[in-house]
Amino acid sequence: SGIITTVAGQTFKPGYGGDGGSATQAFLQDPADVAVAPNGDLFIADGNNHRVRKVSGGIITTFAGNGSAGCMGDGGPANAAQLSYPTGVEFDATGNLYISHDTRIREVFGATPRAHPTTYYLPALMNRAFGGFSTTIYVENTSGQALAAGAVSLAYYDNGGASVGAGDSSPPLADGAVWVISQRNGHSFADGSAGSGVLKASDRVTAFVNQEIPVGDGSAYNGVPGFALGDTVYAPTILNNAYGGFTTGVGAMNAGEVTSTVAVNYRDQNGSRYGSDSGRPLPPDAFQPTYQGFSHLMPGFAGNAILTSDPGTPIAAIVNELNSSGQFLTYAASIEIEKKLYAPIILNHAYGGYSTGIGLQSLDGYAPTATITYTGFVGDSSTQQTFSQSVPFPAGGSTGVYNGAATNNPLPPGFHGSATITSDQPVLAIVNEVRDGADYGTSYNTVAGGAIAVRLPLVENAYNGFSTGIGIENVGTGSATVTIVYRDPNSGATIGNGPTLNLAPGQFAGVYQGPGGDGGVPPGSRASASLSITNPWDGGKLAVIVNQQSSTSFMSYSGQ
Repeated sequence: SGIITTVAGQTFKPGYGGDGGSATQAFLQDPADVAVAPNGDLFIADGNNHRVRKVSGGIITTFAGNGSAGCMGDGGPANAAQLSYPTGVEFDATGNLYISHDTRIREVFGATPRAHPTTYYLPALMNRAFGGFSTTIYVENTSGQALAAGAVSLAYYDNGGASVGAGDSSPPLADGAVWVISQRNGHSFADGSAGSGVLKASDRVTAFVNQEIPVGDGSAYNGVPGFALGDTVYAPTILNNAYGGFTTGVGAMNAGEVTSTVAVNYRDQNGSRYGSDSGRPLPPDAFQPTYQGFSHLMPGFAGNAILTSDPGTPIAAIVNELNSSGQFLTYAASIEIEKKLYAPIILNHAYGGYSTGIGLQSLDGYAPTATITYTGFVGDSSTQQTFSQSVPFPAGGSTGVYNGAATNNPLPPGFHGSATITSDQPVLAIVNEVRDGADYGTSYNTVAGGAIAVRLPLVENAYNGFSTGIGIENVGTGSATVTIVYRDPNSGATIGNGPTLNLAPGQFAGVYQGPGGDGGVPPGSRASASLSITNPWDGGKLAVIVNQQSSTSFMSYSGQ
């Protein structure tokens, strides 16, 4: 509106003071720069005070610097370190703060919570559709405070983008409480129908979706937040009756505000263009399924895809992998193109016969060589071991790295651990988990970075036949002491604790909630969970995958 106001400091009153009170009554001295954190807090480079000040909810505090000019204090708390005339502050997307001062750039890990969205796009929701599949959405309040009734809403859309059903509105939610929404509750799609959904909240929440059938394998995917959308997204594994009969189906949603056409552009493993499938124009919120078994792809095709929109509207998309024995795996088409990626769970015939496979995709014009470093344990041994392999593949192409019985696999049988993928060119990656001879499997997206705190909306101990296991990798540069707290999903109250973990950089830990597990979740119960690093100044970060398993189904989602 063109009206100027003061948000911090007093006119013509330089100095230092006012911490713990109103920012407009505080004293600053030569403020040189400001930055807005992912959660909305304001950070000020308070130059002549040799400090960085933080304004949250109108209250000012000192975040970094002890007032003494210098460069000492690395490895300790930011507010005990020295700064020298800070002139610049900047945040990355995950909440780390970078401070420019003197002749240095300093980083403060986990300065604020990660960018938690308040809107999620859900590309594929069902009510006994596609052969009987239905979806259930799990939404956890991660705001740190209670949310009033109606703070979270869910709207449903058919394949044409038209609103359907009455939608759903949340009950009151304590912090850590979970709202569970079945698409069979009569508020969404007609029986036998499917579409998409948009979840909106007044504050921070996390959300994921289970896709299940009464008898058979299910699958899961994380809700797609706004910052993970793009008008070009990538799918590292696209199949038509390949790798033992797997065929993929892509579910794409127009998450933009204007009508757009989404094309699925195929590449074979060598990077050669293999045509495309382009559907009808999609209005906003409309959903488009593309099944590769009905496309022009030859049987046996194994490659990748690039999804593009015209005009360039944001796309939210998932990829389902299915075979004739009923195995059902899901991952999200992604914009996460990086030179370093992390896979928290890697297995070679471990935990009763599970093995993983990594799907890698490169960009047009970039022929990468990826080095995969595995860190973990073999069998019952408590000695951590490290293995590695080099994987070159063509520009625009893709490749599969099987961690089970394969001639080029460096991992011994019984290996269970994690992996770090480092490449000289940007790549994308997913991981499939399958059990020898079983009719179920699961998939997850690798991650490009970690967090000092992670929330899990669903962990189970023999609840409706399901139990969960958490795969945890320290993807940071320093050690991490990790605590696990389990909460009642209705009240948010603490009901138990997991083991305290001490993880070196790259180290893996598996924590099981089921019978014979850590005992933090009562038998026959479900809970939410929070994982926190108690020594974030050491540089540790967490990447977390949750596996949900019953006797007939295996599903995964990522910690958020």
